[in-house]
Amino acid sequence: MPAEGELSPSADTELQDPCLVAQGAPILQDRRRLRPGGTFVLFMTRRNPLTRLLVGRLWQSNLYSVDELTTAFRGAGFSNFHFRTFPPSARYMNLWGHVVEAQR
Repeated sequence: MPAEGELSPSADTELQDPCLVAQGAPILQDRRRLRPGGTFVLFMTRRNPLTRLLVGRLWQSNLYSVDELTTAFRGAGFSNFHFRTFPPSARYMNLWGHVVEAQR
């Protein structure tokens, strides 16, 4: 996880429109705000049968696959990014979402 101070003050924002993640727009914007050597961590809803039912249908929210997020990060200019898992105490969250850690 990122050490304190790796993000510039303006990088502490939420994605403005998550449906654009597949196009890389918000990630690209946040990448520009990230100081060189800084770390960007994204938590995003995973696409699977459970989240399709609970998140996709009930909340009409967007769900993403590893391939879609990989395309978005590469399209935004991130060449160094990794998919992580939640820590053991929150392992159940791995069913819900992705954790992606990217460095500028």
